[in-house]
Amino acid sequence: MKTNTKQFIIAVSLTLIASCADQKKTSNISEEVKTNTESISMHTPYGEFLDQIDTQIPQWLDLMGVPGAAFALIENGAIVFKKGYGYADLKNQISITEETGFNIGSISKTLTAWGVLKLVEQGKIRLDDPIENYLTRWHLPESEFSKDSVTIRLVLGHTAGLSVHGFPGYTEKDHLPTIEQVLLGKSNTNESVRIIQQPGMGFRYSGGGITALQLIIEEVTNLPFEVYMEKEIFNPLGMNSTSFTISDSILSNSSLAHNESGEVIPLVLFTAKAAAGAHSNLNDLSRFALASLDGKHARKLFNRNKYQSVIKPETVDLMTGLVPNSNETGLGYQVDLIKDGIMMLVGHEGNNYGWNAYFKVDRISGDGFVMLTNGGSHRNVYRHLECEWLSWKLSKNHTYNCESVLLEKLKEIYKDNGVKAILNAYISQKESNQKNHHFIYGIESFFNQIGNNLKEQNQLLDAIEVFKFNYGEHPNSFDAFYQPR
Repeated sequence: MKTNTKQFIIAVSLTLIASCADQKKTSNISEEVKTNTESISMHTPYGEFLDQIDTQIPQWLDLMGVPGAAFALIENGAIVFKKGYGYADLKNQISITEETGFNIGSISKTLTAWGVLKLVEQGKIRLDDPIENYLTRWHLPESEFSKDSVTIRLVLGHTAGLSVHGFPGYTEKDHLPTIEQVLLGKSNTNESVRIIQQPGMGFRYSGGGITALQLIIEEVTNLPFEVYMEKEIFNPLGMNSTSFTISDSILSNSSLAHNESGEVIPLVLFTAKAAAGAHSNLNDLSRFALASLDGKHARKLFNRNKYQSVIKPETVDLMTGLVPNSNETGLGYQVDLIKDGIMMLVGHEGNNYGWNAYFKVDRISGDGFVMLTNGGSHRNVYRHLECEWLSWKLSKNHTYNCESVLLEKLKEIYKDNGVKAILNAYISQKESNQKNHHFIYGIESFFNQIGNNLKEQNQLLDAIEVFKFNYGEHPNSFDAFYQPR
């Protein structure tokens, strides 16, 4: 993250200000839904929640310095509300709508998983085959571990023991490397994809592994990855504004990306498209969220819109089930069991610099939400949304406290007293909230921000301390990452 501590503190210390008149002027209610929060409040059981969220989202955007967002609510397997908030282009006052495009980061991995499982259903590849069986243009390097242990199934579940957590991408001015060069480490990661721990023995998030699957799709189908995905996944699902090809037509309706200060930053492009390169919008991502539900709920989508079924319901069941030796992943999905299985949330988050996308659906009830944002402090926005949504869903029979105010207190402690004080204060709060798993919502991204701020100021020892601490607190996380070199 390219910001400094002063900017960060100023951004998170803004007063919560949201003008109802301005919001009505700049927000865009979905034409498909043909309603607004006032009419929803009078006629639906979720109206009160929407009234609350419709007020809170602009406040969160203002607090976090994020120019805009798009939000959809899913109830019982149907999209009941969609709305854009704020701006896609602040300078030219272009508002966000449900058609506005966003980079969706690591949700690209979930889309790619559908592409892989489609090939499995067609009998062209097998889940438990080694990836080496299908590769000719690149091979895993030799190591102390057997290459035959790295199967397609393990790669999809991030338990294959592969390196390369993620990819920073390139600007439009850069020359993009080939996929073979990326896998060999001849790119801006300076790290090759290789086996670094025993396959099948534990979780290790690897965008590098997903990039190997991108190459397998190309080798097996003899098609460019992006062409295969459009033909076999996006078109059948009706995701007509989703693409791994960032063309002029895709960009013509796209938001701009922004840093933590709200400044426009360059578009980032990827050779590792399967890991981080997809572009989509609220309408399409909401459709995909519905397709991620179980057969009963997913059929509502396919029957209503006359889409062909892309993959079988039992395949979706397989993808959204927990994989062995990992407590939070399926095959391409993040899986979260809430309150001992009362809710089974599946989905994924995607974070690239200046972008965020997030969707979660409960396969038990068919409820869920989708959010996309276009600013550097995006994670805190969707974390607040997720916590409020869970609090609402569990409020009848269970206690679920967001406690987001504690995060604001920690920010003040950090501002006044520095790194060691913030770590000690967090430990103290954690010890007093042992029964609440999400006792400080957004803390993981908060520590990442602090660490990146320190790194940008060349305070490397403090930055390493924060990153190492965050990794220790969230060892199975998709985002807390510490790897000594």
